[in-house]
Amino acid sequence: DQGGSYVNKLSWEPYLNWNGGVTSYNIYRVLGSNSPVLITTVASNILKYEDDISQFSASSSDGKFCYYVEAQESSNQFFISETSKSNKVCTEPQEIIFIPNSFTPNNDGLNDTFRPIIGFANFNNYTFRIYNRLGQVIFESNDIFIGWDGEYKDTLLTDEVLIYEVLIETTGGRPIKKIGHFTVF
Repeated sequence: DQGGSYVNKLSWEPYLNWNGGVTSYNIYRVLGSNSPVLITTVASNILKYEDDISQFSASSSDGKFCYYVEAQESSNQFFISETSKSNKVCTEPQEIIFIPNSFTPNNDGLNDTFRPIIGFANFNNYTFRIYNRLGQVIFESNDIFIGWDGEYKDTLLTDEVLIYEVLIETTGGRPIKKIGHFTVF
């Protein structure tokens, strides 16, 4: 369950079939094809965990988060401690697409480029275009990290209202198209 923009909420049933009982639960996160990473261990009486995924929102993470829980047995009458893993469960958080409504390409180091900020989406299928009021494409990029510097044909545009178009896909392949306007100051 994704409980908020940047938190995945996990819950599970207690493991009941061991002679020694459960001492703790290990919680693992798997991102994409990476190896599982132990993110925390909780006591046996805790059956919930909230994973703050905000550190991944603006990165190259495409947003698929998988989890499993591993129960740790207390030493039983045979002096053995076992482990048991749950099924793996995956979730894809809602994509984040933030597009500013203005920018100032005046080389002061603040807001000098215009680009969307996107997280939890498929960056392999990305197109960003800017159109002038005549409908001409004045900038286009397929790189999520490259923005427009405010120039068209070696001229810095100022006091203009322009149109942007962003085409991207969710991690599940659903196309997203965002169109709007912004102002260059």
